[in-house]
Amino acid sequence: MFNDFKTAMNILARLHAKGFRLCIENFDRNTLKFIQKFDLPFTDMKLNKMYATRRENDRENISQMESVIEFGKKLGLRVYANGVESQNVMDLVKRLGCDSAQGYYISQPLTMTGLKALLEHRKRLIKK
Repeated sequence: MFNDFKTAMNILARLHAKGFRLCIENFDRNTLKFIQKFDLPFTDMKLNKMYATRRENDRENISQMESVIEFGKKLGLRVYANGVESQNVMDLVKRLGCDSAQGYYISQPLTMTGLKALLEHRKRLIKK
């Protein structure tokens, strides 16, 4: 297993050196321990969806989110919120410092045709 890990880290380091952005998915408190143990070449982290789908007024959840986001920022990572499904959660993740978000509040999953239409619509809005 260690040889596989070394190989994987070597590949990730080479991708990072070539300018690829590398994202840690489903980032949570348990991931913190792993990150602290190894020097990993990641540029981005996506918060575990559980943070966004819990009640947005749950103080413990907000405190955990804030800590994880702060930790990611201290590592120099871009932080993405996953599972944003309401304006309240969108406001919360913005306030806590997330750089970007994804979820049903922003957009339902799209087909290629739907994505093209959305991008064309946004392009027209920007030109106005």
